[in-house]
Amino acid sequence: MSKRLTPERLAEDYVEFNLNNYMLVKVTEEGYKAWHEREVVWRNRLPTTVSKEIRQVPTIEELKAKADANGYTKFQGWHFVQIFGPSTTLGTNPFHATVLLKKEDLVVQPTL
Repeated sequence: MSKRLTPERLAEDYVEFNLNNYMLVKVTEEGYKAWHEREVVWRNRLPTTVSKEIRQVPTIEELKAKADANGYTKFQGWHFVQIFGPSTTLGTNPFHATVLLKKEDLVVQPTL
């Protein structure tokens, strides 16, 4: 018999993470390509009234430069999902599966 997700079990087995908080992710080569493609789409949708500087699509090298010395790039959770969601499928690796979350951003007693 499977365990039901009761409030007690949720509080015991899960923690909350607000997608407005930041996470550290190691992006793969395929991930940088996917990220760049998303930037092209987003920037080209901006109206021409937006400055050229903002509409300028970053190169893959510029995206790679956002990574720290350990290879991690900082994203807000929602932005990470927005960028990599469409390119994340079984068998593709746009990023390493393990991400880093700040302990202070995890809520041990989830609100139900």
